[in-house]
Amino acid sequence: MKNLRRDIIHIKKYLKEKYTNVQEETLFHSFFSLVLEGFFLPKNKVFHNSLFKEAEVNHLKHFIATLMTEDIAIENVLGWIYQFFHEGNGKQERFSQYYTENWIVKYIVDNSLDQFFIQHPEKSLKDVRILEPCCGSGNFIFYMIDKLIDIYQHREGLSPKESLPLIIQHNLAVVDLDETALEIFQISLGHKLRTLDYAGLESKLQVIHGNYLEADFCAPYDLILGNPPYLENRKINKYLDKEILKESFETAKGRFDLVSVFIEKSIQNLNEKGILGYIVPASILLNNNFAEIRQKILKTCAISQVINLGEGIFSNVSMDMCILILVKNKDDNRKNNLILAKNLRQAANKKRGLKESNFKKIRQSYYYNTLKNVFDIHSSTEVFQLRDRIRESYPPLKENCEIIAGIATGNIRNKLISNRKENGHQVPILEGKDIWRYGYQWKGLYLLNDRSSIDRSLGEYATFMREEFILQPKLMIRQTADRFIAAYDDQNYFLLNTLYACLSRNEKLELKYILALLNSKLLNFLYHSLIHEGKKLFPQMKIYHIQNSPIKIENLGTQKHFIGYVNHIEYLNKEYNCHKYKHSSIEKEITKQQHKLDYLVYQLFELTHREIEEIESIYAEI
Repeated sequence: MKNLRRDIIHIKKYLKEKYTNVQEETLFHSFFSLVLEGFFLPKNKVFHNSLFKEAEVNHLKHFIATLMTEDIAIENVLGWIYQFFHEGNGKQERFSQYYTENWIVKYIVDNSLDQFFIQHPEKSLKDVRILEPCCGSGNFIFYMIDKLIDIYQHREGLSPKESLPLIIQHNLAVVDLDETALEIFQISLGHKLRTLDYAGLESKLQVIHGNYLEADFCAPYDLILGNPPYLENRKINKYLDKEILKESFETAKGRFDLVSVFIEKSIQNLNEKGILGYIVPASILLNNNFAEIRQKILKTCAISQVINLGEGIFSNVSMDMCILILVKNKDDNRKNNLILAKNLRQAANKKRGLKESNFKKIRQSYYYNTLKNVFDIHSSTEVFQLRDRIRESYPPLKENCEIIAGIATGNIRNKLISNRKENGHQVPILEGKDIWRYGYQWKGLYLLNDRSSIDRSLGEYATFMREEFILQPKLMIRQTADRFIAAYDDQNYFLLNTLYACLSRNEKLELKYILALLNSKLLNFLYHSLIHEGKKLFPQMKIYHIQNSPIKIENLGTQKHFIGYVNHIEYLNKEYNCHKYKHSSIEKEITKQQHKLDYLVYQLFELTHREIEEIESIYAEI
């Protein structure tokens, strides 16, 4: 397939250079007409070639002839050609046209259909209704046809000749917004049915050209399977009316992705105990922008399977993808459901890994208590229980502290930030890379602390901090990090927005005591067990993660004991950074003191020996 992708991209480039004034879609229609001719497939009114000269026709036909020697089903080749020709353009972005590999299609269809018939043994096959709401060029539907032929044969003893009319006329329906993709699908379907000695039956299939989000399309269905479109929030208005989506869907809140409303719509269109099987971005499991759809799923579905496939699933797509199989279930017993979970993110052979039965079983009830209802597929039962116990026993930091981001310089950073002091309005400022645990070093940056310098008539903008977060002692927490990196400041430094500032709103809660907790292995482990930002190039600590970190409020004497260790580590850090030649003995002593603090925090939160061992072993791999 890699060679096919390379060749199609080459052909596209060749045609665009030859026909500079011709639209890309017109070029594709003419090229695809030759593809159909080469495969001896019937043309229709959409695909015709009146564009290319004889020399180009001969060149293209020679290329097409090489495709016919490949041992690949024609319907798959047609789908790949369509995707690769449109790769990187607005059409691919709008329709999320990424061809799903057969091994993934097979897994989703097999597991969804098998589960459905196990749960509904009394259901007449002819009455089972299956929808592919983002049909594309049809690879999900083609495998569904093969699968249903086998099911009819095993359950009812029908031959393919007998079952095909039932499958096409009663079992299947497809929807797509892209008319060209539907045309290709119908051509491919006609070819497949002819190979099964049933020419002409394709006209009996319910094929709908339209926006799946805007109509019911004869819902409800028993199964909805496919590869739905995903489009990040800032691009939605290019193709759809975001305000209409917000009015129509509960999950269209904040910086929602299009895939969220697609899943919500699909759940609506399912019968009770119907099954949804999708391949979607794995960010749905953890990302804050997907919190609403996770909550919707937990309210309406039993989660059957969650499989993180990692990267490389679609060509030219760098994001992780996951398989999500849900059963619509409004009964409260769904909370006791056991989820089959698997993480293939680092698997050398994802295809083989998907076939293996080494699932982790996770109680769905745990997901009702995770921060932002993240779908954590990594943690053990002990970790889930530890997080729940701590959450129930100790208040979050936000109940006793206020946390804000530092100064955002907007579009005038060069105007506000300088490494030279030129006037009295300039003040020292720290940024994220200036701090480490229990210490910081100013690198000579200055902020022009003059709000009147912002000329809004020129479109300039910036956001300053409230003075109370500057002119009194505060904690500083680095934003770009995969763990808590916090330090104490009593020198009234200004902060850039690569740092957060934290003030205590409880006079009985000392900042340096909070600092010891935030920098501890326990709180870092609790954070990392839910977020898994470590693999990202620039991991981001979100403000709500800090706000929801657990804090145990102790008497002043206990706090002073912790603060003694903090003061000693701060002193050692200063000594270490003052020496031209760094002393390993100081570094070892810092590590030793931090280790003692970590165990004090374990005792503070009353962890068992087994819990401590698990945290220490997992933390060593972070």
